[in-house]
Amino acid sequence: MSGPTIPLRLYGWLAPRLIARRLPALQERMAGAGLAPRAPEREGITTIPRPAGRTVWLHGASVGEGLALLDLAKGLRDAAPDLTCVLTTGTIGGAEVIAPRLTTGIIHQFAPLDDPRFVTRFLDHWQPSLCVLTESEIWPNTLQALRARGISAALVNARLSEKSLKLWARLPKTAAQLFGTFAFIHCQDDNTRQALHALAPTVPLRVGQNLKAAAAPLPADPARLQSLRDAIGTRPVWIAASTHAGEDEVLLDAHRTLLQTDPDLLMILAPRHPERAPQILPLMADLRIAQRSTGALPTSDTQVYLADTFGETGLWYRLADVGFLAGSLLPQIGGHNPWEGAALGLPQLSGPYVQNAAADYAALTAAGALWQVQGDIAPHLSRLLGDADARAQASAAALAAAASQGTQRADVLHDLLALLPERNAA
Repeated sequence: MSGPTIPLRLYGWLAPRLIARRLPALQERMAGAGLAPRAPEREGITTIPRPAGRTVWLHGASVGEGLALLDLAKGLRDAAPDLTCVLTTGTIGGAEVIAPRLTTGIIHQFAPLDDPRFVTRFLDHWQPSLCVLTESEIWPNTLQALRARGISAALVNARLSEKSLKLWARLPKTAAQLFGTFAFIHCQDDNTRQALHALAPTVPLRVGQNLKAAAAPLPADPARLQSLRDAIGTRPVWIAASTHAGEDEVLLDAHRTLLQTDPDLLMILAPRHPERAPQILPLMADLRIAQRSTGALPTSDTQVYLADTFGETGLWYRLADVGFLAGSLLPQIGGHNPWEGAALGLPQLSGPYVQNAAADYAALTAAGALWQVQGDIAPHLSRLLGDADARAQASAAALAAAASQGTQRADVLHDLLALLPERNAA
């Protein structure tokens, strides 16, 4: 293969300089979350010894991708118990959600930033036989390092935005070099498959279900769940999940409307980024609230429960009668993973902007488990909250749809296992 293209050379020169500027802010953020001892992981430095035997590196951006990869890691370990799986994510939220779910043979690390020095340290230490990236985690320096060392790589759950695909189409030689690194690519949809085939025609492509749909249901601590159920009692509950700035106001206004006819209604407001709580609190000055991060439970007169913690979404979905999945009211966000709620039988509503997972929303809509709404949200919430039969039907449809999504996982695991060296060759 010829040397790096000019864009890759430029990126290789520029990336370390940009990362050097960004690194202090990342370190400060990790220190603020009590993770200062783990900040060196972003530079490829770890205190964890490498176990003997074969190692697989799996990387996803944040919570949803990490949970899907955690499910794959467990599947790999079931098939090959000698494997060590190093699962990396790039966000604090990903670390906090995934860490309690780790099982034997699976290690979590923060991903090395895409500086060749950091990637080299990481690869020198862990010496993976296989690297599994997910969705749109295309890091040029990392991919070039993998190729230089002859480490097999796969891209699973590939999903590239129209903007990204247009960019790669303008850089066909660079795209061919990067995507040509992968031994196979599993695509979420046919549009991505067709685009990637044009960019890297020699790479085997598989198109199938979103692997997030096959992940295990989000867990919930039984004692915490019972404590919350005791506090809430028989009150009706809806959740505004994964909200972003600009959405909280709309959803709180819908709740104010609903309170006029059902003053007993409780809203759980779960921001996508819990650190936004100080910005959200002033929006609720006229409402009676309780805040999860303070340890408070909702009381009989609490109108909004601010769920400003990481790793407890499984609790909120189990408590709610109806969910509104945010990230869908703003076109620049594009929707979040609807399968987490579906796997727990939660009837869901969303806004119209779900282009990041259009096929998943379409599947759940067709099943009668999810409704995309525009305009005033309150009437749609009111309809579902007031119709127990409709909720029961939607819940059953959601569970059935989620249960049907597991077949692709086995195919992807088969393809990944085929890329591993024999046990005595590790």
